[in-house]
Amino acid sequence: MAKGFAMISTNFPLAIIFLIGILIPIIAMRRSNEQVCENSIQLENDCGRYCFRIVKPVLDHTRVLQRQVEGCNMNEKSEFISKFEQIERLLLEKFDAFEEAMTNMVESLSDMRPFQKIGAKYYFIENQLPLSWFDAAERCRLMGAHLASPQNKFEYDALKANLHKTYYWLDINSLAKNGEFTSATTGEKAKFLQWQRGEPNNVKDNEKCVILPGWPGNHMNDEDCKKTFYFVCEKGRHMLKAH
Repeated sequence: MAKGFAMISTNFPLAIIFLIGILIPIIAMRRSNEQVCENSIQLENDCGRYCFRIVKPVLDHTRVLQRQVEGCNMNEKSEFISKFEQIERLLLEKFDAFEEAMTNMVESLSDMRPFQKIGAKYYFIENQLPLSWFDAAERCRLMGAHLASPQNKFEYDALKANLHKTYYWLDINSLAKNGEFTSATTGEKAKFLQWQRGEPNNVKDNEKCVILPGWPGNHMNDEDCKKTFYFVCEKGRHMLKAH
């Protein structure tokens, strides 16, 4: 009997300590993701409710077992110890599920943060750092995206309405063959082109990349790929976790 009480006095506090040890990383995770959650009051509430919903039933069951363990015989106490061990395993499983859900949520929000939804696509419009066409394409690639490539007039007009009065690189170019404008993303002929009057003119046989002016009434123009302009990165919904 003394041995049975020793087992309970040893294992039960360990179970409680284990529960506290599990909750501390959850709180730490909540604080580390505070900047993301505070962007949306609703999201912050959802984080709290999700954690509470997962952990509370396990804690309630633990308190019930704690009350029942007093006055039990040796066999019953051994059964309770086994149940505590099951709770530990269950809590670990719940915590792993919670951690995975939180990680996916944070990654998704972080992935979307620089991009704005315009029509059915997501765009990052760079208005601070002008780059060459090649550097702009690489910058978009590092963001898990590509230089924008409007596929029809609807996408073209929607994107253009969100641009400042300056110039932006698109992914369209004629680097492979003069006069044949293709998408750097697909390698295929550009599906939509709307040129400014008199363009493309390939001045000095040195204008191989396409810019889009932000001014109303102005349209695509071919330019020297080495010149620096702002740019637009694009990704579809299916690409948000691709990188």
